[in-house]
Amino acid sequence: MRNQNRIKIFYMVMLLVCGGILLMGCEKRKEEALLFTASESEASEEERTLIYLTHSESADSFTNQAAQEFKRALEEISAGSFDVEIYPEDTLGSVKEADYMLEGNAVQMRIGSGPSKAIVLLGYPVLTGMEIPQLEEALQGDALQNFLAEECREYGVQIIGMLPSMYRVLTSNQPVETADDFRDFRMRISDYILSETWWSGLGADTVKVPLSEVYVAMQQNLFDGNPEGTLLSVISNGFYQQQKYIIDIRSQIYLEPVYISSEFMESLDAEQQEQIQFAIAQMEENSREQLEIEKKKAEEILDRAGVEWITLSEEVKQSMQETAGAEMEKCLREYAGDVLVDQLLNVLQKK
Repeated sequence: MRNQNRIKIFYMVMLLVCGGILLMGCEKRKEEALLFTASESEASEEERTLIYLTHSESADSFTNQAAQEFKRALEEISAGSFDVEIYPEDTLGSVKEADYMLEGNAVQMRIGSGPSKAIVLLGYPVLTGMEIPQLEEALQGDALQNFLAEECREYGVQIIGMLPSMYRVLTSNQPVETADDFRDFRMRISDYILSETWWSGLGADTVKVPLSEVYVAMQQNLFDGNPEGTLLSVISNGFYQQQKYIIDIRSQIYLEPVYISSEFMESLDAEQQEQIQFAIAQMEENSREQLEIEKKKAEEILDRAGVEWITLSEEVKQSMQETAGAEMEKCLREYAGDVLVDQLLNVLQKK
């Protein structure tokens, strides 16, 4: 009887040991399967080309809508082989830092402000004598495109697209109808010598306030006007809620080029480069259509909010140029250098 019990115990122990071995084998195979699946996933991730795309505007801005359209178009045409990550509001660094990151291929793309000084110059009608229709026509021409490409080569970037240009408008807590109205006017500016030169030249008292603090500063009545937004950014940032006048001054054009790192672009094969160009073309076409829709929405919002729109006469704009134009051109030449300014003006005359 005792021997039978010992035999039973022996078989039970053997069953437990064998079962444990089988269980360990199953777990090992499960781990191997998981590792295989993970390696497959990693391989899939490695095959995807990552693009960091940055810009300065808010997440609900017109610029970000364009960036999202580019992302959609590129990821769709490439069947997911590109992965575009968008960083609005300069979340990866300041404008200057973004320039360095773009040149070093730490960031692959950027919409808006970038290293090209010629693009900045093109935004000042006081220098070029061009309004938006003439400027956009010039931007489509080979002469200006080649000039910009040559300048950008120095910075290790390319301009591969352009969002529709818009005039900057002035939001104000009081009506402005003549050049004399700017005297002693408290004008909010960013930390930018070009803005300071123009508005100081017109007799305004400039107040430097970062964009992130503008809305609260409006609530506290720290300045009378803000001239550095477009109609669409006035809506997206809610500035119309605090300042009930919008003045169409047309002293500056807001250009939004699409920059790409030359190092990144040259690392792609011909098919990938074509896919990026296709997505850019889709983005540009969509943006032109969307801009008209957004403008109508903006006008409706401003009407409901009781905002008054004031368009300065041609005589007033001419008076502003006569008052501050010479000093502004001097400042632009100091900013970009006489050689670049003269070369650009020569290209524009030949367009």
